[in-house]
Formats: sequence, C-alpha cells, structure tokens
Amino acid sequence: MSIKVVPRSDAKCCNAEAGVDDKPSKLFDGGGLFLQVMPHGSKLWRLKYRFAGAEKLLLIGASPGVSLASASDERTRAKELLRKGSDPVVRRRMNRPSIENVAQNTLESLAREWHTQQKPGWADSHASKVLLRMEKNIFPWLASLPIATVTAPILLTALQRVERRGALDTARRLLQYLIQIFRYAIRTSRVEHNIATDLIGATAAPVVNKYASTQDPALLGRLLRDIDCYEGSLGTRTALALAPMRLCRPG
Repeated sequence: MSIKVVPRSDAKCCNAEAGVDDKPSKLFDGGGLFLQVMPHGSKLWRLKYRFAGAEKLLLIGASPGVSLASASDERTRAKELLRKGSDPVVRRRMNRPSIENVAQNTLESLAREWHTQQKPGWADSHASKVLLRMEKNIFPWLASLPIATVTAPILLTALQRVERRGALDTARRLLQYLIQIFRYAIRTSRVEHNIATDLIGATAAPVVNKYASTQDPALLGRLLRDIDCYEGSLGTRTALALAPMRLCRPG
C-alpha cells in the first residue's frame, strides 16, 4: 500500500487515485487522519490512533459524502475522547443504532417500501421497469447506506455513472424515483430533508429525437386518402386506418 501526504484540500481528495499495481493508497492529513483510496474507486476516511497500547482504526465515513472538514471535526472529537480515557471505536459502538433499525432504514429498504406502496397504482410492466432500474443502477452501490447518511454528492455520483453509459433518460428517471423515495422517507420520519431535490437540473438533459410529422393540411388529406385506397393485407389496412385516430406514441 502506497502512502502519501497531501495538502488539506477537498479537490485533491476527489482526484485521488489508488496506488500502482491497483493497490490501495493512503493520503494522510495529519494527526492520524487519512483517506484510503481503494482500487475500485471508493474512498474512506479513517483515523489511526493508539489506545491502551494497541493501534486501532476508526472508520469515519466515505468521501465525498464526508468532506475533509467533517473528517477533521471527527478527528478532533476522537482526540478529545482519548484525552478523557475513552476509546472512540467503543464509544461509537455504544451510540450506534441497533442492527435491526439500521437494516430497516437503508436506501434499498426504503426504496422497496416505496415501490410496494406505489405498485398497486401502476401497470405491472411499469412497476417491473422501475424496480429493475433501481436494482441495476442504484442498489449495487448505495443499497446498504442508511438513508439518513446519504448525501446529494453520493446520489449524483451514482447518476453520473449512468450518464457515462449514455443512458441520459434512465438517469433522469432515476432522479425522479429518488425524489419520491426521499419524500416517502420524510413522511415516515426517516429523514428531514429531501436531498434528491437538490439535484434537479444537475443531470444531463436527454437528447430529444424529432420524428417525421405531417403538418400541412393538404398533405395530411392526401395521406388519409392514400390510406383509404390502400389495397394491402387486412391487418395492415386496419392498422393504418386506426393510426390517425389513436395519435400513437413512437414507443
């Protein structure tokens, strides 16, 4: 594992990369605080300290959700606990919510609750698409995060991953789902603020394709007469006759 000391800068933390040969690297900020950069791209703030003669590690949180300033504040609080003779890791365990409570309040659990509530009002095909989009694009990276710890930058990173595939419309729809999920979380007292709404306008706009259309009344009349005179198969003739009356969508 490579070790580097970097200036205090959120920008440098965001641009930090793993070490050579795809090995984790450590970027120290002083006082035992460091950012661990993993080969797969995740970045974790950790604090190295000694208690009762043993070296220990305190996990502070993931970057960029936890900023350098927030990580520094956690370091200060941990140092204060050490001065009082208390182990920061043990204190965190004592204050941590129960495992059952955390499991019921992860992003995935809230998303599935919301989906279950909405499903009766949706067509089965639409309900399946909504869940599949979440399972494919959001859950693999954010499923286990407690809903209260999810930040706008964390959501934006997941949406930008979808955008890089060129799936701009999917990213837009995912943001709409996340906004509704956080509204549900507010209604059920899991969070106090809908952070997903902070991302409105932050995703790339889908490219709109213009489809051929007949806007000249004379040309439209000719098209309708041509349909009436069509002598092909009954199925095709019926479909052509129905099309002008149904205003079919491209899909």
